[in-house]
Amino acid sequence: MPELFVSYCRDDSAVVEPIVENLSKLGFDLWIDIEHLKPGTRAWTRAIEEALRRVDGLLAFMSPQAKESHWCDIEILRTQELGKPIYPILLYGNNLSAVPIQLTGAHYTDMRGRADRTSEFDHLVQTLAADFAHELPLHEMETDRSGQPVININVSGYVEGDIIAIGRDVEGDVNIAGGDILQTQFPPEPLPGPVDPEPRSQPKPQNRLLVIVAAIIVGLGLVVTAIITNFFGLIPPKTTASVPTDTPTTQPVTQVSTDAPTATKTDTPEPTDNLTDTPEPTDTPEPTPPGFEPITSNDDWKPVIETINGVDMALVPAGCFQMGSEDGDDDESPVHEVCFDEPFWIDAYEVTNAQFEGFGGEAGRDSNWTERNRPRENITWIESAAFCELRGARLPTESEWEYAARGPDGLVYPWGNTFDADNVVYSGNSDSRTWDMGSKPGGVSWVGVYDLSGNVWEWVYDWYGSYTSSKQVNPQGPGSGEYRVLRGGSWSVSYSSYLRGASRSYGDLGDASFGGGFRCALSYSP
Repeated sequence: MPELFVSYCRDDSAVVEPIVENLSKLGFDLWIDIEHLKPGTRAWTRAIEEALRRVDGLLAFMSPQAKESHWCDIEILRTQELGKPIYPILLYGNNLSAVPIQLTGAHYTDMRGRADRTSEFDHLVQTLAADFAHELPLHEMETDRSGQPVININVSGYVEGDIIAIGRDVEGDVNIAGGDILQTQFPPEPLPGPVDPEPRSQPKPQNRLLVIVAAIIVGLGLVVTAIITNFFGLIPPKTTASVPTDTPTTQPVTQVSTDAPTATKTDTPEPTDNLTDTPEPTDTPEPTPPGFEPITSNDDWKPVIETINGVDMALVPAGCFQMGSEDGDDDESPVHEVCFDEPFWIDAYEVTNAQFEGFGGEAGRDSNWTERNRPRENITWIESAAFCELRGARLPTESEWEYAARGPDGLVYPWGNTFDADNVVYSGNSDSRTWDMGSKPGGVSWVGVYDLSGNVWEWVYDWYGSYTSSKQVNPQGPGSGEYRVLRGGSWSVSYSSYLRGASRSYGDLGDASFGGGFRCALSYSP
């Protein structure tokens, strides 16, 4: 059975995947990155090299985006150097805008919306079958009495655009890649995303000066009362005086309790001018703000969500955890202790298209899916970092991101230690697209953060580099590097191992080809 390497640009995924799926159903063995690798693993370059040496040929999906792709260029050049056949497939554009110079003059399969909706897919299959002497399963189209194809369309993935390929799969159904037709079968709508709540005001800090002044006034009042009652021989009842504060009602109210002295009767009571010194009132200790007391277990913490600058953010308490894993890729080890001596805030949801537009974010490319509550993706690290600055925030560090996902318990996934497809948007249920933020409530982390696993890859602050074995406190990652770190997996990830909290990826800080998204973080300030 021939094995073919699929060379394509991530921007064309929605069109390429149905074609690849139909070829696979017809029996072709295809090597495609989203099924064999995760973006940015250390083995990425080596694995591509090994795959190109092993496969029997290369399917080159051509478009203006693919022509600009550094990786597509390398894959075509390397295949030519190895002397293996290349099968160009034109998706969009023309000879100038889409066909790389290495393939100029080569005969390609034109799938840009032909009048005959079956011939181009058939042509590709027949070419591959002839070159590899592969026994082609029946996929001819049924015809009516006039000889015209009878097409009972079964949509394999919802894709917008012109019809570009149709073929009958081994189960007898006709599958298409492309749209702009009357479709009778659509993918299920994602669960509705959460509605942005009204901003909540932040609690005001306690006014210590007011507490002290009030305590002094009350103390002096009690002393005067004691003098008067001594003089007239009265014994007042025990009194408790409340000290007013401007603290919210949810905070404990400071109270001062004082017993008045009992007057002593004499035959000739004389007032005394010698007043005893009244002890100076002491400052009432302020309660420790939430999150500063280090925790040792995920169960020790209950999520705290505040709306800051119009965005829901989760408070992540101080504490320690074991960062990394011995069960994943080499770049996840060694496992080492990381501690945070102060809490920090992190977005409860991935930054959405609505947020990005509302804060005036700028990016060179539009999101692949532009609905308001979908994650803002197809964005570079530089553009992500600049947006967080617009909000007065920053990108989370890699250790902050992993701590928010796993906690002191070191969970494998944000929700627990066992993979559950109902808790994550990934290739097994995504219908080849992102979902509204927060659509998988079962996947919420221990601090109340959604979609840390799946939906879109998330840029974090750190340069990509090796871990240290020593304990670290508030680490910022390497001081320099070539790539920035991506975390969390996405809608296109096939393997659950890439959706773990410890799994790492990386990309060039100016590259948007991974379809990455992001969320922001904020250092704690009283």
